[in-house]
Amino acid sequence: MSSEPFIPHNFNYPYMWLIDFSLTTLLRTVHNIREVHISESDKELLRSLNKERLIYISNHPSIKEPPIAYYVANKMGARFCYLAGREIFDWGNGFVGVVLKNMGTYSILEGTFDRESLKATRKILSSEKGKLALFPEGEPTSNQNDTMFPFQPGVAQLAFSGLEDTKKVEPNANIFILPAFVKYRMQESLDDMQKDIEKSIERLEEKLKLKLLHGSWVERLIAIGEAVLSDFETKFSIKSNKNDSFNDRFENLKNSVLDQIADKLSLKRWNLKDSTVEKLRKILSLYDSVHYTDSQKNISKKDVEWARNYCQKVYDFISIDSNYIKELPSPERIYEWIYRFELELFGSYKPRPMYAVVRFAKPVSLADHYAKYKEDKKKTMDTIMSNLRKEVEFLMEEEIKKSLRLV
Repeated sequence: MSSEPFIPHNFNYPYMWLIDFSLTTLLRTVHNIREVHISESDKELLRSLNKERLIYISNHPSIKEPPIAYYVANKMGARFCYLAGREIFDWGNGFVGVVLKNMGTYSILEGTFDRESLKATRKILSSEKGKLALFPEGEPTSNQNDTMFPFQPGVAQLAFSGLEDTKKVEPNANIFILPAFVKYRMQESLDDMQKDIEKSIERLEEKLKLKLLHGSWVERLIAIGEAVLSDFETKFSIKSNKNDSFNDRFENLKNSVLDQIADKLSLKRWNLKDSTVEKLRKILSLYDSVHYTDSQKNISKKDVEWARNYCQKVYDFISIDSNYIKELPSPERIYEWIYRFELELFGSYKPRPMYAVVRFAKPVSLADHYAKYKEDKKKTMDTIMSNLRKEVEFLMEEEIKKSLRLV
């Protein structure tokens, strides 16, 4: 494992050609994604952007979106660079980092002003045909394909910084932002899927020693969630009001755990009123600061490792919401809950066969907004990020409408 704070990217073409050749197999083996669907009109759009400077952005509910972005780059006939948290490069005793680096991925220190990473980003975007894949939801991922966290504002700032650098030597330069939405759908037949869901729920109920319920799958999953929740409350010495709803109890659990961590680490400027996502981001970002910089001298590596492990419980259940599954008990939403409970109760889960649908909104030309950016940078960037999120949300809502209701 490297202790260097910044890991630069590399295009190892023989290595990448091997990945290109085996990408379909890798998607199936690692994520059980059997196919990736992109419409012919969208493939034509991708090819038309081959020679442009480009930032590709998409929703980010899981760890599957970066390899999907690699697939998109192949269809474009281009190579993307990717930005990843510094910690990821040490996974698997550094093996994951070697793989990512040689596929065009470079690091960023989460929660810090990373000059080296910013410099690399601007260089990529100002280079001829420079392309970068970013996920503006950031970390943590929600594990919900039908929702999105707020977009972080840095995408527009990076894009305009790259454009400013480029215009110094190429006055008519442009950078496009391409919004995408990735939707995962189960691929098994309805009959096979129903049998697997029933078997999976029964297995969870048996593990928790629950009496086999005869309600709907949604009711039984919520009962499983309540049992898991009660166990968490006991482990973390958290008291709940008997009149509190399932969702209120989960929210109280997540906030209480994160507040306990912040208190033990003596974190400054900790706001009890922040959302669980904001709190979790603050704690997770400490890992990079403690391990690769000297900016957190009051927190030991041992303490931040403890905090990281403690946070995992919150991370696994960050978006548990009974309304989500009641509103639309689709195969995908039911499996999202099953996966979480399998991970908690059995230590792992095996993704069922699925396929990915990738859709694109109209690319945004930053050159068209450059004059307004020079007049009012913040307003222009806020407007662009708001519009980009609306475009991705529109694609998401269209895909939600196509979902099958099982219950």
